[in-house]
Amino acid sequence: MMKNFINDFKGIDISIINVMKGGFKASLVLCLIATYIMYLYVFKPCITYGFWYWLFYCKMWFNVFC
Repeated sequence: MMKNFINDFKGIDISIINVMKGGFKASLVLCLIATYIMYLYVFKPCITYGFWYWLFYCKMWFNVFC
């Protein structure tokens, strides 16, 4: 079972493998950012309140003017 799984990955093109590695790196970065935001939310709620207010304000500005 495991040998078949490994052999399937050996037959994948290099470009697909590079896309997979890039996706893993991007998801890791997004997870780290999300973890940092949750850390701020738990330990410093006043900072995150300002961040969410700023984010909502920018979104609304973008929707109105663009």
